[in-house]
Amino acid sequence: MSLREVRDDVPDQQNISKLKSNPIQAYFNFVKFFLGIGIVLFKHYLLGILAVPFAAQTAGWLWSSVLNVFIFYTAYKSNRMLIEVADDLKFEGILYHQAARLSLGSNWAHFIDITIVFQQICICTAYLVFLTQSIGNFIIHLGYQSAYWVPFALSLIVTGPLSFIKRIHFFHQMSQIGFYFEVLGLILVMSDCIRLILNEEYSMDNVVNFENTFKFIGNSIFQYEVAQSVLPVRDSMIDRFKFQGVALASITTSFVLSLSTSFLSVITYQDNINPVVIFSIQSYRAQFTAIILQSTSLLFFYPLQLFPAIQIVEQFLSNKSYTPIEAEDENSLLDQAIFTSDIKQMSVRMSLMIVIYLIGYYIPTFINDLHIVGSILGSSIQYLFPILIHLIHFRGTLNRPIISYTYIIILAFIMLSIGFYEIIISLF
Repeated sequence: MSLREVRDDVPDQQNISKLKSNPIQAYFNFVKFFLGIGIVLFKHYLLGILAVPFAAQTAGWLWSSVLNVFIFYTAYKSNRMLIEVADDLKFEGILYHQAARLSLGSNWAHFIDITIVFQQICICTAYLVFLTQSIGNFIIHLGYQSAYWVPFALSLIVTGPLSFIKRIHFFHQMSQIGFYFEVLGLILVMSDCIRLILNEEYSMDNVVNFENTFKFIGNSIFQYEVAQSVLPVRDSMIDRFKFQGVALASITTSFVLSLSTSFLSVITYQDNINPVVIFSIQSYRAQFTAIILQSTSLLFFYPLQLFPAIQIVEQFLSNKSYTPIEAEDENSLLDQAIFTSDIKQMSVRMSLMIVIYLIGYYIPTFINDLHIVGSILGSSIQYLFPILIHLIHFRGTLNRPIISYTYIIILAFIMLSIGFYEIIISLF
């Protein structure tokens, strides 16, 4: 019996639909993948919307804005290519693996899965270390001193249970709260910038710096590297064919927030801008509030960030040809439990958590080089493979977007070049 027949035979379709997301719920899940977080560690910084203003300052407010538009457009087009392939296949449960396997073969599909799992583990490790540092700073703010393991253990207590949420649909409420908290943090930054503008403490002189073009691209592109999450969020929707509009709204939200925050920060904070922009806020009370908001947002986003890796590993171990967890059988469809009680699923999630926490505790400096991982692996997943999948899938048709292919390939090779350059520099 096919999956469609199973769905038709299930009497309680209303209960099944409760396990799927409407467009608003899918929007909050997807937009949180774009709103990454910048992290300062050992004089290095990781990348996301909070780190883009610092990169924009090196390129100038006008040139960085132009580059941001280019990056936004290419990321949107590459995501849309994956969505178009999934929509054209017209069957449920299509994820990155299936799209790659049908176009590129099983070997490349497995390579993509391994890459996504590795990348998500690295990102979640970075989030964990940032969360640990934030908890540590909060303890110090309260007037206490503690060893590193204390805030680390507290972060485990907080994030651990959230990793056992069963379906991506159930993340939407946490994503919504996390989104509001992150936006509030950015509003505090922009409010501080507007205050400086009203006090005439700003300068428009830093317009263009072409020398730092690659540096800005290499820093800002990470906020748009979400290809690993496109099809899982699409598959979680009640009507997955409406996801193109959701994807456009999500990436546009990220683009507008990034562009406005970067412009205001560059002209006001100028050379005093911090690698993570919330630390540039001049009022200590506002800065501390922004840190709390961003840390809380990260807390709600951490398990959602890990979910693509969880999904890949669980489906690989299930030996069901990567049938999505959302729709395995009739019992699964009717099971509305928020947290998983399946021993295999719990073991997978616990194993991934142990790996992340071991790295975060014993070698936290490992994530200093995460930008190299993003430059090579992230750009391949976000830009190169979507083009290849789309090109092969729609071969023989007359409406292939050659111009879009060209833009995306150029950006992908810039990122690959930056990644290999960083590797060479680190070796010598």
